[in-house]
Amino acid sequence: MRGALPRRLQKQICRAVYMFKTILFRNPHPAGPLWFRKLASVYLILCGLPIFLPYFDARYLPSPEWVSSVRIFDILVVILMTCAAGFFVFQECRKATSEVSRVNAVWGGIGITIPFWIFGILLNWGPVTHGGPMLVSGLIGQEVELPFDVRFWDTGRDRSRCPNSVTVKDLPLIQGKICNLPPEFLTTLQRYDTIIVSGQGTQAGLFVSSARRAVQEPDSL
Repeated sequence: MRGALPRRLQKQICRAVYMFKTILFRNPHPAGPLWFRKLASVYLILCGLPIFLPYFDARYLPSPEWVSSVRIFDILVVILMTCAAGFFVFQECRKATSEVSRVNAVWGGIGITIPFWIFGILLNWGPVTHGGPMLVSGLIGQEVELPFDVRFWDTGRDRSRCPNSVTVKDLPLIQGKICNLPPEFLTTLQRYDTIIVSGQGTQAGLFVSSARRAVQEPDSL
């Protein structure tokens, strides 16, 4: 653990929280009633959890099987949240008495829905595939082992602060990295090798603590 967050990051978080509170919780708001904005806040918090993990030397690795089986639900959540925001904006536009109010309502709806599509679709950090299972793993996760297939590896320091890393198959590059592995371990790997990753979590994913090569069964004659 690195301890306290860097001062620059602390200031950025404070600014973001202040803007978040000012924009999302002012009343009235063109993007919908307060209950909907609170729901949107929970959604964005769950989606944003992975942003802070590298500052605590933590790396969460979702199971490719879990991601592929439930990703459709994250897509449906984004669509439902977008439709709900659009409905509230439409109501606001009908009540608006000026063109400026209508424009503000439209831009308010766009502003609240763009993060849904960035986190839930583009980055694939939705609450079903990523945020929710990550929270469960951190709170009540057990020691588990999950298999992953190697896509490629890097024995140097890259720009994402993830040196001596393995990138696994069937996950987006931004999610599927295991960092700080022993260089001598990386030199034994071949592409598409299976590795066993251990850590605290569930069958949906885990916080990585170690990795080893899977035992290769001898070919039957």
